[in-house]
Amino acid sequence: MFHPPSAPRADFSSLPLDLLPTILAHLTNRQDLRACTLVSRTWKRTATPLLYRWIRMFGKDLNILPALFAMLARTPQLAGLVKVLEVRVYKKSYKLVERIEMNALAVSVLEACTNVESLTWTRIGSVTDDTMDAIAKLTKLKHLELNGEPIPSFKMLPGDGYF
Repeated sequence: MFHPPSAPRADFSSLPLDLLPTILAHLTNRQDLRACTLVSRTWKRTATPLLYRWIRMFGKDLNILPALFAMLARTPQLAGLVKVLEVRVYKKSYKLVERIEMNALAVSVLEACTNVESLTWTRIGSVTDDTMDAIAKLTKLKHLELNGEPIPSFKMLPGDGYF
């Protein structure tokens, strides 16, 4: 019985490295991109910018928001990869000390995300003078969606409508 020779199997190790960014750019699932960072150092260098280019925080992400903010604030090289930042979740019931800490963390994140081109910040209680100052310093910002009521700050005086 005759068996034709089988075609040589291709594997990713024979893939020209200049094609890898083009291929990985088509991945949209964050889990897939995260898995790509674990393949090799080369894949990690290619997949990491794609993983952090767009960060979306919605209602289901409420519990991880502080951890994500802390990680971005202490890792400016990752924060610098963020091009699109959507914060659509923010805990309304912070105690005063927690609110002050979270605001400081949010400001640190905004200051670290130096390459943000699109920012969505749409939660009541998340807009403060400090966050607005940090947003104003985003020099690459092209799109801004801002929708949130300010919270009373220590800078406000009685008669400002908050007391």
